[in-house]
Amino acid sequence: MTETVPPFRRRSARRNGRRLGVLATALLLASGLAPAARAAGAPPETAAVFTRAYDTTAKVVTLTFDADWWSPGDTNAVLNMLRDNKITAGFALTGRYAEKFPDQTRALLGAGHKLINATYDHPYLTMQDQAQRWSEMDRAEAVFNRLGFSSAGWFRTPYRDGYLDPGVNRDLARHGYYVNYDWTFDTTGDQGTSIDAILARVRQYTVPGATIRMHLSDNSTDVAALGAVINTLRSMGYGFADPSLSVTRGVIGRKYADLGAEHSPVGTPGSAELAAAPSHGAEQWYQGGRIFWREDLGAHEVHGAIGAKYFTLGGPDSFLSYPVTDETEAADGGRLNHFVAGSIYFSPATGAHEVHGIIRDKWATLGSERGLLHYPTTDETAAEGGGRFNHFQDGSIYYSPATGAHEVHNVIRSRWAALGWERGVLRYPTTDETPAPDGVGRYNHFQGGSIYYTPATGAHEVHGAIRAKWADLNWEKGFLGYPTTDEYAVTGGRAGTFQGGIVYFSPATGAHEINGAILGQYLQLGGPDSRLGLPVSDEYTVPEGRRSDFQHGSILWNTATRTATVRP
Repeated sequence: MTETVPPFRRRSARRNGRRLGVLATALLLASGLAPAARAAGAPPETAAVFTRAYDTTAKVVTLTFDADWWSPGDTNAVLNMLRDNKITAGFALTGRYAEKFPDQTRALLGAGHKLINATYDHPYLTMQDQAQRWSEMDRAEAVFNRLGFSSAGWFRTPYRDGYLDPGVNRDLARHGYYVNYDWTFDTTGDQGTSIDAILARVRQYTVPGATIRMHLSDNSTDVAALGAVINTLRSMGYGFADPSLSVTRGVIGRKYADLGAEHSPVGTPGSAELAAAPSHGAEQWYQGGRIFWREDLGAHEVHGAIGAKYFTLGGPDSFLSYPVTDETEAADGGRLNHFVAGSIYFSPATGAHEVHGIIRDKWATLGSERGLLHYPTTDETAAEGGGRFNHFQDGSIYYSPATGAHEVHNVIRSRWAALGWERGVLRYPTTDETPAPDGVGRYNHFQGGSIYYTPATGAHEVHGAIRAKWADLNWEKGFLGYPTTDEYAVTGGRAGTFQGGIVYFSPATGAHEINGAILGQYLQLGGPDSRLGLPVSDEYTVPEGRRSDFQHGSILWNTATRTATVRP
């Protein structure tokens, strides 16, 4: 890269860089990449310095080019050479280069090469404070963004002293730049070095995993030497690694490659591999997600809306723990990730929500998102009295230690909601919605009662003594049939109306049914508001026909004459 400092400072910087040499950069590699113990999901405290690739055994190298703003360089020649040799390179661009040469910038990055933020105007970062450093990053990133590109948290300090400075690397991390992409050696083409001298440096300094720094400018000899550099490296037995692959390793690296590397849903790596304590796992951050690893589980990716939900919940340190699947296709265009202790499901209509524990187990028995409830619309949430619930597109599952987990849906759920959910008189469900024995209706039982539904009657609750009386009379299979009202107040007590009669209750009289002609006569007289008061018996057989007794009299139905007689 052409340096924007006076000539004497440029020479001094180059002499200092040469004095550091390859041994010093090896020290940087040894110290900068050692992952510190950290909570899983916590951001890195310092940027990782990559002087070489993670893998220093395979004979591969990564090509990178620095470009300042003095001149654009022959970008077409570089791009053609890289394309013909199927090489993806890294381009460390200053903001001023992208600003002054937008067409060249679009061509370089549009071809799929990796953008590295090299500050806006190439200062000595060790001579700046935090605010100035962040301003350099932000100004450059803003230019890249206007052109439709992002560095995805990759940075290259203009001068080698920046890699050695802990304060610079801390400030990078605090501003979201977790990869400080150094180089193993510089071809020095920006100094007009001959092609033979460049090739001599290639032969002398190339090692497995090397990152080679070249320069893109009109006066650099690197462009003319590029073809010979590539051929020389190949003659030495070296291949070429994408920058994105150079910062991954091991099981996570293999998972990333299998997913499609930078073309995968997780995109470009945004950090080094990060150790996680106390879970003894590891993770790596990417532009679009993360890959997590634990020895007993392997490596799995989490990204997109599911990833955002997972990270909000606390990632691997949350109750969900580590992922056990990659993001996977679910029903009707949805997506899912399973975790050690639960799952997160996403659909465009519902967003991403977690389901875990006993509620998740219940939902699974109902067919998960392919079942009657479909996708969750809430996370698991605390309910009254130590219970828990998840709402779904077409129902809910409620759990309490006393009742277990049960689903409630459709019209019965709406009625239960109107009655106050688990905080109302019915409290928690004790059954799923169940077909009634007659094959017509549906019901849920609850701790404090039941809700029964038919298309003809709608959904109504029955509870307490009235429900007990109805049950004694054989529920909906008896002559009363289904409830047509909820329980309601009457003078002196309570009542519930059914298809075939009414059950009345008071503490003094107990619960008793009235039906048929006797009920018709009773209501004509004013029901509980009449002089008869509340019933004290069910309807029963007498020689003349049928009779019901009340607090202050009786009604007799004569089956022969088909007349009702009220007796005080």
